[in-house]
Amino acid sequence: MKEAARVVRLMKDRELELRIPQGDRCKSCKACHFLNPSGEMVLFAVNECDAKVGDLVMVEIDDNESRALSSLVLYGIPVLVFVLTIVALSSLLPELAVFLTAIALTALVYVLIHFLSKKSAKKHMPKAVKKLEYVKPSESNQEDPNQNA
Repeated sequence: MKEAARVVRLMKDRELELRIPQGDRCKSCKACHFLNPSGEMVLFAVNECDAKVGDLVMVEIDDNESRALSSLVLYGIPVLVFVLTIVALSSLLPELAVFLTAIALTALVYVLIHFLSKKSAKKHMPKAVKKLEYVKPSESNQEDPNQNA
């Protein structure tokens, strides 16, 4: 998916903080839960086009592969660890000890995922791939398609 976004902050390691105005396509996307009060989505992306604060950029978001892999890692692995811990320890320890051990191991898995995901985060981050020219609507030479001359 490609979106136009405004650069609001330069960050370390060639990362940008971007703002994307809420549009018609946002109604079907669950990412709108992260809107700030101004009605814009905040997004972080890798700066591949040497953008500066205030620039309008084209952002490429890989939404199919990344979403499936992220869901598997964030939900599937911890649930699997939780269930396997309960099954493996249920005959060895009392119920409360099994439950608390499963919770502790699941929390440990989330901590490991957090630290390991930092290393591969840039590979799956959105990318600001090119600068766009900003044209104010009043300066546009396009005719209104609804007007019949």
